[in-house]
Amino acid sequence: MESLFERMQPELSTTFTHGKHSVYMHCKDVKNIFLTLFTHYGFSDNNLKKLGCFVSLYHDVAKSNVKLGEPHAEPSARLVFENRSYFDTIDLSLVLVGIYLIACHHTKLKKVGHFLDRQQPSVSVTKCLQKVFEKERAYPWDISDVFGLFKLADAFSASGYDYSRLLNKPFVTTDKVKEIFKNVDSERWNEQLQLKYSPSISVLRAPTGWGKTTASFLFAAEKEASRIFLLLPTITAIRALYASLAQVYGRENVGEYFYLYDAEVAENDELLGSLFFAKSFLFPIVITTADQFLLTFLQIGKYYTKRPNFRNAVLIFDEVHLMSPTMFLLITFFIQKFAERYGLRCLFMSATFPEAYKYYLEESLRAYHLDFSNKYKQLRRIMYDFFTHDICDSVLNDIGEKVKDRKNVLVVVNTVPKAVSLAQKLEELVGKENVLLLHARFTHEDRLHHERQMHNKLRKKEPHALVATQVCGVSLDVSYDYIYTELAPIGDIIQRFGRVNRYGKNTEVCNAFIFEPSRPEPYEELELDTSRAVLDQFRVYNLKNEKQLLDEFDKQFTFEDFLKLSGKPVNMDGGAFIKQLNEYYEKENLFFYSTDFTEDVIKKVLEYKDRLTTLALPSPEIITTDDQRKNLECAIREWVVRAKDDYKSAIKTLAKLKKFLIPVPLRYINHAKAINSVPFPIITRGQYNSYYGYLMGG
Repeated sequence: MESLFERMQPELSTTFTHGKHSVYMHCKDVKNIFLTLFTHYGFSDNNLKKLGCFVSLYHDVAKSNVKLGEPHAEPSARLVFENRSYFDTIDLSLVLVGIYLIACHHTKLKKVGHFLDRQQPSVSVTKCLQKVFEKERAYPWDISDVFGLFKLADAFSASGYDYSRLLNKPFVTTDKVKEIFKNVDSERWNEQLQLKYSPSISVLRAPTGWGKTTASFLFAAEKEASRIFLLLPTITAIRALYASLAQVYGRENVGEYFYLYDAEVAENDELLGSLFFAKSFLFPIVITTADQFLLTFLQIGKYYTKRPNFRNAVLIFDEVHLMSPTMFLLITFFIQKFAERYGLRCLFMSATFPEAYKYYLEESLRAYHLDFSNKYKQLRRIMYDFFTHDICDSVLNDIGEKVKDRKNVLVVVNTVPKAVSLAQKLEELVGKENVLLLHARFTHEDRLHHERQMHNKLRKKEPHALVATQVCGVSLDVSYDYIYTELAPIGDIIQRFGRVNRYGKNTEVCNAFIFEPSRPEPYEELELDTSRAVLDQFRVYNLKNEKQLLDEFDKQFTFEDFLKLSGKPVNMDGGAFIKQLNEYYEKENLFFYSTDFTEDVIKKVLEYKDRLTTLALPSPEIITTDDQRKNLECAIREWVVRAKDDYKSAIKTLAKLKKFLIPVPLRYINHAKAINSVPFPIITRGQYNSYYGYLMGG
């Protein structure tokens, strides 16, 4: 295998790459790192090892023939293709797959329009993959994962990054979990310990405050995982959890990852981007979003640097009720396909776990159930009334009067534009200093600033109105006197209720008011119909305890409703949609090729009504806050100048850019553009300011 490479040693040894060592030494280094990763990830197949070593050695061999900065991937593939007679001891199909991977090593894994298509149209990569599978029993998903390990090895070598500490496995003990809890409730601890002995696919339903997220680590304690993924429902929920875990396990063992979309950049800038996007997935403990799992297994873009990290991992899906039925069904689909192949162990958790979701997990994955929801019988922290009109001016006046009466009022609506509009109206009633706004579309620093203001006001007992979206029901540990909320799915409503009288057990006054939204988005009408049916039954004194809401929800939201919401026929296999998905990934895509947002099957999959989000940079011209706009312009200029200097300089510059990222619906990046190889999508429509956040009109 190495004869051609050694023949080229003189020219490769005098051509330097990444500003530090020769192409010859770099390729050797990549091969050695690849072999370390290959063993670490539990691979043993000799043909897969050959393939990875082949790509490692030859991926950059054309750099001695092209000008600095010019594309080299396809020229390297062409050079190897023209000299393929050197590899007559290796199966030709395996060699051609290796040449294809060399050609694609700075791009997605294209099915058509790649180097071999143009060089020799008679060569079908799909047929080569099938032949490799038939002859060598090397599965296509194993091949793409091995390619991902090569990509990591390439990035580690190019950057000089010390990857050794990322090869540690998570060390989880009962004592460590107690350390996260700090104050352990002995009665509850005995319940939580049941997670330690739960089977590889399990479901947990327990009330708010039971300690689900922390206790979930007990699920991993006896399972010898390669890493632990905590998959949270929103980007905003990640950072709070990261701080507490990093304190116990150390920052070197905990990674946070929420960059769902790796923008296309120039070939010579791609390695840094690959490392930046992939290295957080290599920590022993990874905190990310459920979206990230889904987009990885949907094989969006350069998924191959991330998917190998799920091998032999423990996956903890938190707040499952916040997943749309379609998203939930898709995640279950991929777990069905890969649980055995990858050795996945999964825990699904929620305070309001819908019975229909539990049933589907039980039938499709044979999931084991732990249910502690009877604790809700001891609580009636809220009493509510339900109105058939929207939050109108008279309701705003009532909110204003409560603030003037020195009460703290939480107002929760379903969309960002509505939140901004109500906040502006309330400012006119009680003054801007007495109104706070919180939603998902802020930069991290602006979001923290708003949260600090909120906590300061609550601590000082300064009366105010907080206008928020569903983010308040996921990541905030706060307690308000009253809540005014738009109708939402019942799981979301119960989460919102949990921000009123949070630390009490009972109330004798009506402290929650629910209103019909003017439109259902981002929810489905059937979800809202179920909420109406549940909430109508327990207005004011009709609610004796909070368990009644859950029990009625389970009666009203049937398994048939679950399948209807996901757009599937009413049967266990998901009907035509799942069949189409299976046909696409199993037979056409081979669980190998990258997919694209424009493909019909993916467009159907991603119809989430803005529930699937990514992080993007606002273009400087849409920022109305002068200092913020100038700082972003400065950070972009610094990226252009310093990004190619060295890895440490680039990471420092990226850290400055990250401060300006905002979560936006995935559809927004259809209008995004690239600027100077910045590895984030950049949105150019709408408007951003530090007080109201980002608005695109939807």
